[in-house]
Amino acid sequence: CKSLSVSGSLTIGNNINNINLTVSGNVTINSGGAFNSGGDGGNALLIGGNLVNDGAFDMNVGAADTDVTFNGASTQTISGVGSLMDFNSLTLTNNPSNFFINRAITVNRDWINNGKTVLGTGIVTLTGTSIIGGSAETNFPNLTVTGTVTQKINTIVSGDFILNSGTYIVNNNSSSSLTINGNYLQSGGLFDFNSGTSGTSTMNLSGNLTNTVATTDSMTTSGSGAPNGQIVFNGSATQN
Repeated sequence: CKSLSVSGSLTIGNNINNINLTVSGNVTINSGGAFNSGGDGGNALLIGGNLVNDGAFDMNVGAADTDVTFNGASTQTISGVGSLMDFNSLTLTNNPSNFFINRAITVNRDWINNGKTVLGTGIVTLTGTSIIGGSAETNFPNLTVTGTVTQKINTIVSGDFILNSGTYIVNNNSSSSLTINGNYLQSGGLFDFNSGTSGTSTMNLSGNLTNTVATTDSMTTSGSGAPNGQIVFNGSATQN
């Protein structure tokens, strides 16, 4: 369809077939509206325009999930004031335009970015067993982790990186970097510089580092090679 506006309750998917829905323009969930995933999972939603959620957007309903791809040829934006904004997996296709996230969203599975620059003021929370992957490099406006995340490409966080629970793995058998332009805040979980046997994992940090986890192994290198994680404090002002 050219565009989609939801004021009632709309479900994509059933228990018979996997459903693909392609919207070449904007998807809008109005106040009081709900757009949900259904069936037995394996559905796909392709969005060529903006996604505005002032109601409820849930593509991760148990096993009834829908994978979302933003494939527009121009700038795309996620926005709205709806309380529920839950993705199963999120893929950004390659084009020269920017992608803006201007509200809080949750992603249960993989984040795949094939060349888009991600900007905005929102917070992306990775909640499940996830891979950060794609063709070269990805960005987050702010990133919160509560699940198990493996970072397979260089990643830049424009704001704060927050690890509340779970495990964040910077490296997977190759050298990679996590660049944080804001602060590093860890209240739980495990930050793992390496899961393989080779490569050097680097955290470039422009802000402050705060770790309030009581155990001494909240930051580690789990690979069988020599310890190879390094933190580079590169801020232009005083760092703590």
